[in-house]
Amino acid sequence: MVLRLIFTVASFLFLIAIGFFVFYQVANTKKTYATAAGEYRSKATGNWNVISTWETYNGTSWVNASSTPTNTDGLIEIQTGHTVTVTVSVTVDQVAVSTGGTLNIIVGKTLTIANGTGDDLIVNGTMNINGSLAALASSSINDNGTMTLISGGANTFATSATISINNGGLYKAQDISFTSTSGIWTVNSGGTFQYDVNAGNLPLATWNTGSTCQITGITSTVCLNLTQPFYNFTWNCTSQIGTEKLSGLLTTVNGDFTFISSGTGRLRLSQQESFTLTVGGNFYVQGGLLYVSCKGAADSILISGNYIQTGGTFGLTDGTTEGGVTPTFMTVIDFSISNGTFDMTSNVGNSIGNGVTTLNINGNYSQTGGTFTETATTGVNYGYGKVYFVKSGTQTFSRSAGTMSNTINFTVNAVSILDMSTYYPTGTGSFSVLSGGALIMASLAGITATAASGNVQVTGTRSFSTSANYTYHGAGAQVTGDGLPATVNNLTIDNSYHVTFTNTASVSGIFSLVNGQAITNANEIIVTNAATSSLTGYSSTCYVRGNLRRYVNSSGSYVFPLGSSSYYEYINVNLSTSAGFTNILGTFVNANPVEPSYPLTGITINGTPVDSMLDYGYWALTPNSSMTSGTYTVTLKESGYSNTAYNPACYCVLKRSNSASSWQSLGTHSTTTQSESGGVVTAVRSALTSFSHFGIGKHSGVGGLPIELIYFDAKYKNEVVDIAWSTGSEINNDYFTVERSPDGINFEMILTKPGAGNSTSKLYYSDVDPNPLIGYSYYRLKQTDYDGKFAYSEIKRVKSDSKGDGESALHITSVTPNPFNESFTILFVLKTKTLVNFQLINSTGQVVFGNVINTNDGINQYEFIDEKSLPKGIYFIVLICNNEKTVQKILKK
Repeated sequence: MVLRLIFTVASFLFLIAIGFFVFYQVANTKKTYATAAGEYRSKATGNWNVISTWETYNGTSWVNASSTPTNTDGLIEIQTGHTVTVTVSVTVDQVAVSTGGTLNIIVGKTLTIANGTGDDLIVNGTMNINGSLAALASSSINDNGTMTLISGGANTFATSATISINNGGLYKAQDISFTSTSGIWTVNSGGTFQYDVNAGNLPLATWNTGSTCQITGITSTVCLNLTQPFYNFTWNCTSQIGTEKLSGLLTTVNGDFTFISSGTGRLRLSQQESFTLTVGGNFYVQGGLLYVSCKGAADSILISGNYIQTGGTFGLTDGTTEGGVTPTFMTVIDFSISNGTFDMTSNVGNSIGNGVTTLNINGNYSQTGGTFTETATTGVNYGYGKVYFVKSGTQTFSRSAGTMSNTINFTVNAVSILDMSTYYPTGTGSFSVLSGGALIMASLAGITATAASGNVQVTGTRSFSTSANYTYHGAGAQVTGDGLPATVNNLTIDNSYHVTFTNTASVSGIFSLVNGQAITNANEIIVTNAATSSLTGYSSTCYVRGNLRRYVNSSGSYVFPLGSSSYYEYINVNLSTSAGFTNILGTFVNANPVEPSYPLTGITINGTPVDSMLDYGYWALTPNSSMTSGTYTVTLKESGYSNTAYNPACYCVLKRSNSASSWQSLGTHSTTTQSESGGVVTAVRSALTSFSHFGIGKHSGVGGLPIELIYFDAKYKNEVVDIAWSTGSEINNDYFTVERSPDGINFEMILTKPGAGNSTSKLYYSDVDPNPLIGYSYYRLKQTDYDGKFAYSEIKRVKSDSKGDGESALHITSVTPNPFNESFTILFVLKTKTLVNFQLINSTGQVVFGNVINTNDGINQYEFIDEKSLPKGIYFIVLICNNEKTVQKILKK
């Protein structure tokens, strides 16, 4: 049974194999037909006129032929592995040379193709024409294999005869004796006509998309018929000698132009004719010497694809004679050179303007080897190169190896953004960024005016337009360089290692802070655009460290994102119908704002004395002239301080004229606008009428309680929380409320105690929270008067031991809102004050945002703002502290 099954399967597979073989043989003829009586096929290798070479089909089976085939017979097939040689002239039709088969015509003999049914000659294998192949009227030849017109042979076509070179087909002309008139030749996609002979005429063919014309045999005389529109065109003449001139005849290559070899000579596309060569695909230079023009020609090469050079020499003018006038080379996508020489001009003439050439790059420039140069010999006025970056959008400049030399002038056009990374052009030419153009620079030296450092190192004139845009995007501490103009249009800082300003810079457009600090030292960043939106992108990781001057309108909200080397210190000025000044200089001073000579005295907030200030620093706002009318509101956000108040109600904005004057409480204070979150204190003051120094004051008492509170305490003990407090005096005190919170923000009442009303004695109060929260809890005391007024004490944090020693040192208590749209807020708890790494990761595991958060022990808050317009989907919030990590899923809607 098993043997029978194996036999059945083997038989089935054998039949399938036989079927594929038959299909393959039939398909190779490019013609579907049923075998008919009178058809011939080769029986063995031999001569056409020998009977033993053939067998014929008698209607039932193949039998030995009794005569040799002619055009009076049916299909004639030369089978795979057989070589048939025409040794006697014969007329045939319906001939098929199968793949692996060969048909030869010897010298002096003619194979005549008559018009019969269907295709008259199909070559899937090989055909060698040493003698003559004659195609009669209306006959057709299809070349799917290799047809070679060998030197001394001939291939003639009647007027209505046709030949098609199809996919995989090659016609190799080693003799000029073929009919080249139009209407006969068609080269289809994947087909190649190879002209492997000197002089003569190319066929006037239909060069369909994907077809190729290869010129391989020119030695001393160029072939004619170059004016027709080719698709792919290749020049690879390894035996060429001297200079061959196409005389401007080659004008259209709809596909790729490939130049491989010119032997010991050179090829010149134009002699003195003004012409344009349009290339629809890529332009390849792999070897040889190729030049565009000479002798006063004004020529253009317009390329819709890439220029790719891996060897040889390509020159826009030929230096053997006087150079041409402004030939133009243009690539719409990329220009790359890895080997060889690209010579902008080798002009030797002495006419001013001759040999001045232009290269327009509408993509990326990449040089990984080779030489990019000009070799004009008569001075800069008689020959130099001009390179224009013209893409509407971002294009890159990369030069990791190779040579760039002599006088080549580089220009970044108005529409282009040139990303130079850490690379730079060299040579004796100039470099210009035009109005509306842009540079993205990663060199740590930025751009310099003359030095051999930075992203531009040409020794000629360096011109950076004041109306251009500049972005610093280094991977290390970067400087702007003395090449940055005093005034620019848009300026972007995008470097997490920070950018130091070499000189003062004015921004007339948009100043963008994307990443890192802009360090001015004694210089200034001046934003002359008075729109409130003229400064964008600032955050706790990207701000100005130093001096920021902003031009302002009479009304509007103006942010000054300032800070120190370690902390972001934000200040905002919201103007209302102000007058008398046009700009404000903002600075943050990292120093204790309280001068010993000018102590805080006589300042109260809501009747409570202000006795100290946040100690990390203060702000200075200096207008160019005094404010004469209007008001403004100032908002301060301070980080980095080491002293804190008991609750947000304790903070206020203080103001002084300068460091040699006392702090004052001016304008209008509102307790509701003061807050503290995530280590950042926010304080607001309105109705201000002058500018000077600003700082955040506080009172260190118990938050303004109308009692003398000696202490308030909450301690975990024996699975409950003992709560106790003591007063030294009470006035109109109705009752106390103890409130509890899981996060330090959202509180609920858990117990009340009646007050003493009025008392001047020391009183003690206590109670118990029998069901404390697991982990951390927050407790505060609320005191309420008889008239309903109330105030709060400081907040006490208590840790329950219910989790045991395994309690996490870091955990997220809430993320809101979830799903989010533009922002969300994280509340998380830490055992100890430390740095926490925040990451936002998408569903593919990619980190889309990262930041380092300065925290306090206990509850912390961090707000994420989606400034990059992240796509909708699932994300993961990751907080990492020391060796501990916690993750929370969130949805972007």
